[in-house]
Amino acid sequence: MEEDREEMGRESEIIFLDLQGGYRELSLTEGIRVENCSPNSFREALKKEKFSPYGLHFFDSADYHFLTKYFLDGLSEEFLLLLFDHQADLKRGEGEELSHRSWLREVMVSVPRCKGILLLGTPEKEKAEINDALMSLGDEYRPRRELHLKDARAEKMDLNREKEAFRDPILNTSLYCFTDGDFQSGRVKTHLPRLLKMLDLPLYCSMDKKILGERFTEKEFDEGISYVLEAGVKILGMDIFEDGNIKKQSEEGKNARLFNEKLISNYHINHHGLFLERKD
Repeated sequence: MEEDREEMGRESEIIFLDLQGGYRELSLTEGIRVENCSPNSFREALKKEKFSPYGLHFFDSADYHFLTKYFLDGLSEEFLLLLFDHQADLKRGEGEELSHRSWLREVMVSVPRCKGILLLGTPEKEKAEINDALMSLGDEYRPRRELHLKDARAEKMDLNREKEAFRDPILNTSLYCFTDGDFQSGRVKTHLPRLLKMLDLPLYCSMDKKILGERFTEKEFDEGISYVLEAGVKILGMDIFEDGNIKKQSEEGKNARLFNEKLISNYHINHHGLFLERKD
């Protein structure tokens, strides 16, 4: 296990992924790089192992939140997805392309190493829609059909090949939702640390900055991360998707940049053991 952690540390990195020009004027420090890319070239770079899921990644647009799914595909261990989002992207996909609306649904259906999703900060009014979406996930599951093959070895190969296609998303990936109201009521403080200790798996974190507002602020984000620390859980990687403020020469833009700088600082010093140890 220690060797695995050291290997992950060697692969970890800090990247700003510039999809819409949001990071073109970014001032960089040592150990940080900017990559200009499109969603398609991002996927190609992942295939060539140009990017690692283990690390801290900033994306200049929340419209591409679905790109987190491709980092999750590259993880080599079982994990929980810790998601800060103002909505649950559990709608049915339109066509074959992954989208902002449907990517979380696809994670539940097709990423077997994801053993649970912790959705934090979603507005209270979204609860009913989330429940409806979860119930419809049963439509994505088909019972394994009976196979009548004389050759036992061929049968085994066929079962292995179809294993993922017949994965039941409801039974294999639990979704735990803590709304903005749960932060206000104290339910998160009571239940989240205990849940993290019970599940006992490392986390992959993804955040859509559009979640930040009057009812869920940076204070609530820090609170959520503090419970991760309290539970002694490590974060494998973290994706931050900008809400459009990063380019503004205003108070909002300044706050967006300060938020990123704080995360980078915590990452560099392995703040309170939050991230896996890095090998420089």
